[in-house]
Amino acid sequence: MSMFRSQSIGLYKLIITRENAKEVIGELGKVGCLEFLDLNEKTPDYRRGSSSYLKYCDENQRRLRFLEEVCHQFNHPLTPANNPALLQQALENLLAERDIDSDTYLKQVDQDLERLEEVLTEQSDSFYKGQERIQKLKEHLLVLDQAQQFGRAMEEAAHNQSGSFSFSKASGPTGSFAISEPRVEEHGGGLHVGGHLSLNL
Repeated sequence: MSMFRSQSIGLYKLIITRENAKEVIGELGKVGCLEFLDLNEKTPDYRRGSSSYLKYCDENQRRLRFLEEVCHQFNHPLTPANNPALLQQALENLLAERDIDSDTYLKQVDQDLERLEEVLTEQSDSFYKGQERIQKLKEHLLVLDQAQQFGRAMEEAAHNQSGSFSFSKASGPTGSFAISEPRVEEHGGGLHVGGHLSLNL
């Protein structure tokens, strides 16, 4: 063998029954020195015998990506499978322990991921809605605090018959408010305290 040419390889054709195809292909894949050629590469996926399994895999891959994104958003650590051989061995041990075939296990995984996706979607929506509600409550609390300060200033001005404080204005993501200087005026032998509080929420 030289650096410009690989080892000699051979082209073989293997005919096996449909019932044993998965098991035979799985064992050949463990050898690690074979390359399979697709003799029906022009055939659409929906016309292939494995189209239903391809749909399962595509949908589960999408759900796994969604779960990964959720874990990253909430800083949940993930442990990647860096050794495919150990992963394959763990999967085989699991199937042997549960005494089920790979098709049944694939359907179970599909159902589990579907339920998990629904639960996490609902919880994520509730979390973000709660965050928005908390933000709005903080803004309302700020407005109420400013209104309370305005009322106290009005009472103090009425008590002293005169008084003033500087114009105050604040704004938030959902609105703004402004407080004008209080006024104390005499009407009919009494005192009248006035002012202006403007809210825009």
